[in-house]
Amino acid sequence: MSAWVRNGVLMGADELVAELGGDLTALRREVGLEPLDDPDFPIPALAVVEFLERAASVCACEAFGLLLSQKQDFSIFGPLWPFFRRASTVGEVLHDLAEFFPVHTQGALVVVEKTPDGAVLRYDPPRVSGRANGNYRHGGRTKGVADLVRYINALARKARDFR
Repeated sequence: MSAWVRNGVLMGADELVAELGGDLTALRREVGLEPLDDPDFPIPALAVVEFLERAASVCACEAFGLLLSQKQDFSIFGPLWPFFRRASTVGEVLHDLAEFFPVHTQGALVVVEKTPDGAVLRYDPPRVSGRANGNYRHGGRTKGVADLVRYINALARKARDFR
């Protein structure tokens, strides 16, 4: 498996599909994902993207990805969460995210580039159906770097709240 991600990224997905009336067994079979209990088990990154897109379609819920994120917590990052928790600035969170992201997944790349005005965050997700890496569809909604930056800023705020 060349591009993988921790199974934990799908935490809450099975319950959400059931809540929305989707056929979870058929959906998992269609994208080739078996249900697993181990959040650290590596699964194909493209299968995860396909699962999320198909779930949004099958459940007729364009906001599937957003609803899923409401069911998740920092445990989706597995071994990265302690690094985020100890960070005292957003910059440290971004640095740790970029440096240790390969522990979370081999299916995407996160790079932080310092600029005179601060920093630029680049997230290159896996390619699906020939789409460019700059933007991707997640739960029926196109996401790009701006969404990821907002998410990381929210992570940093939550991290401070956990201290």
